[in-house]
Amino acid sequence: MDVEDPHIHAERKVVRGEAAVRDVMASAFGLVGELPGSVTAGCGLRVPYAMTSGRPDRVTCLACREHAGREHLRFAREVERLSGMPGSVIGADQGKLAADRHRELARRFGESPQGLSGNARLPRERRARTLAAPDAARPALRAGPGNVTTGPRDA
Repeated sequence: MDVEDPHIHAERKVVRGEAAVRDVMASAFGLVGELPGSVTAGCGLRVPYAMTSGRPDRVTCLACREHAGREHLRFAREVERLSGMPGSVIGADQGKLAADRHRELARRFGESPQGLSGNARLPRERRARTLAAPDAARPALRAGPGNVTTGPRDA
């Protein structure tokens, strides 16, 4: 977990709605499950659960926004396809409403939220290219106690 990460992320399983499942369990059976301390975000980082949101207007990590948009679009296609099958528990009209709701969420995740700075997390592909930069572009690090890098080398 990155303690200095100021961004609000989206869970990797953003469509699954684990919080909604916990709410149903609590209201139906009086059972309250423990919240996870940390979750995997759509950008691939492991972040505190408190730093995640499923609301498009709250997520500031660009890679998580892209991931959530893709997941909602994928789920919309799946719901529409499955609701039209014979024997489906939901009808085609209900499936279309649910698919339209997820398409709207995907559209909102595609927009930039208010106040999103230029320092928002880079998409995964750009991060990988940045990390793979030649050694000359990286500051030299010296080894400290226990082979832990402690900072730039003194010039």
